[in-house]
Amino acid sequence: MGEAIRETRSTVRVLHVDDEPGWADLAATFLEREDKRFETETATSANKGLERLSDTEFDCIVSDYDMPGQSGIEFLEAVREDYPELPFILYTGKGSEEIAADAISAGVTDYLQKESGTSQYAVLANRIANTVSQYRSQRQIEESQKRLSLFIEQSPLGVIEWNGDFEVKMVNNVAEEILGYAEAELRGQSWGSIVPEPDREAVGEVVSKLLTVKGGHHSINKNVRKNGDRIMCEWHNRVVTDNDGDVVAIFSQFQNISERQEYKQQLEAALDNHPGWVYRHLYAEGWPLEYVKGNPQSVTGYTAAELEEMLHAEKIIHPDDQEHVWDDVQTGLEANEEYDLTYRIVTKDDEIRWVRDIGRIIEDPVTGESKLEGFIIDVTERRNRER
Repeated sequence: MGEAIRETRSTVRVLHVDDEPGWADLAATFLEREDKRFETETATSANKGLERLSDTEFDCIVSDYDMPGQSGIEFLEAVREDYPELPFILYTGKGSEEIAADAISAGVTDYLQKESGTSQYAVLANRIANTVSQYRSQRQIEESQKRLSLFIEQSPLGVIEWNGDFEVKMVNNVAEEILGYAEAELRGQSWGSIVPEPDREAVGEVVSKLLTVKGGHHSINKNVRKNGDRIMCEWHNRVVTDNDGDVVAIFSQFQNISERQEYKQQLEAALDNHPGWVYRHLYAEGWPLEYVKGNPQSVTGYTAAELEEMLHAEKIIHPDDQEHVWDDVQTGLEANEEYDLTYRIVTKDDEIRWVRDIGRIIEDPVTGESKLEGFIIDVTERRNRER
């Protein structure tokens, strides 16, 4: 039997083990009347109970204490060897402090003494419902923690988990590589240990917003590696709060974007000497735009905002050039992940101009989508001279 609870269903499967078949059947009938979610099966001995347990998935076991061959305590001990967390209620006609102590030592979930009358089944049903609810909740937490740990370890980005005081709780292997520290060296350290003095005021504002759950989810700042090198990192932060809204954990994904920043500086330097603009768009036909920066109006007649509103950069490419531009970009990317091509555009005033488009492919750090990032400059005069 798999010990994982099937969270998608509301049914509660109960195994009732008692050497008196009549008593077991009667209890099963009343339990199912008390709670419509219950599906109760019976077994007349501990051995038969273990056989049923190996064949079927149950959410809770209810067992008598005084049974021939193997007592309820011995049955509990056998169950705990394979199913250490499965709810187990000892439901016995013989009650004593010694039996209760033995049951607790063996890992019983709950202990209930049989009584006369049918009202006892309402109590038993309530105990079963409560223990199963707690068990399922705990399993959900454990499964969530497992998924989170797997996500952190397999993330292509660096990941840091911070506590409520914004001190390091854990880091993944990528974070160790980016910062040059082992996890043991960072654990318990404040965020300030990896931020250079000139950037601490700005980062402190981000931290303050995160701790008050008022923002600070994305930031770019310099960081200091263990060897003293300064790198530029892009951070994506997520705050986890409890039911009262208090911060219980903060997770940060980050990556070293020093090379990208250097590339952008080169683009900006190129734009200082040529009319043009910087862009980023999805790597898809039609060139869906994400942003435009620079001075596209001097070339296209459109402002940066107007180009972004178009959504598709393809709209300004001359119709006769659209197909070969897409093909040339893909050829360049396949060769060395960069492209450098010249083509015609149609301006806002229906003028035809020539531009040079230089860019490369990048991966979005959050979504993993492929993006094209580059710059465009006007080369109409040069093209005319060459003609």
